[in-house]
Amino acid sequence: MAVEGCCVCVKYSLFIFNFVFFLGGLVSTGTGIYSLVHTKGDVAVVIDNSEGSFGALLVSVGVLSCILSLAGCLGAAKENRCALLFYAVVLGFLFVLEGTGAGVGYHYRNKLRSVAANGMLKTLDSFSPFEFGKVEKSWTKVQTLFKCCGVERPGDWQQNGTSWHQYHHNATVFPTSCCSNPQDNSCTNTTVAGFRPEGCLPKVLDTLRSQWALLVGVAATIAASQLFGIICGCCLQRHIKRSDYRLV
Repeated sequence: MAVEGCCVCVKYSLFIFNFVFFLGGLVSTGTGIYSLVHTKGDVAVVIDNSEGSFGALLVSVGVLSCILSLAGCLGAAKENRCALLFYAVVLGFLFVLEGTGAGVGYHYRNKLRSVAANGMLKTLDSFSPFEFGKVEKSWTKVQTLFKCCGVERPGDWQQNGTSWHQYHHNATVFPTSCCSNPQDNSCTNTTVAGFRPEGCLPKVLDTLRSQWALLVGVAATIAASQLFGIICGCCLQRHIKRSDYRLV
């Protein structure tokens, strides 16, 4: 039995909403892929040797949004109770999960600098002078793009125990990406203009904060949209259920 009255408005509102939600999912997926391909992925590797967790999160949210929006469109167009129930339950679960994640993020917001610094020092320690894996590639890209050297200062490369320092037999030598002149094979602190004097931590933190602002904006928009979708989905599913009972 077809829906009637105000539920017709709810039905088409839900359909239109999920179409827009589907487009938003495509945008989120595209943004996440861009983030993984460009510098933000390298920043994630430099901090914790991960494969771009921010970009992966956006891609996951985008793909899931597309799947859910298709279920919502199907449930609204076909007045399918199972699709609407699946849609409302999963949206509700995600809404609670996002709220929990937002609370945890807010709690640790003031620890961003220490977490980033400690993570960067760990990956710098593991930087291999004779290999060129993902850590080495990411540190090279970050230092070249941000025109910086080390975590808080170039001297971080000279800390005892780092693979770089041990390989160069405790000599004051920096990676090529630290050099002001990219044509240098290496540079030393005995040459005033030889290396970049600023550490990478401040610029990495700026990048993380811009990601955080984007993530908060996207999450707030999605959460508000999800709440609207949950209400509409439950109302429409409930009306279809009552209509089926009357039909019997």
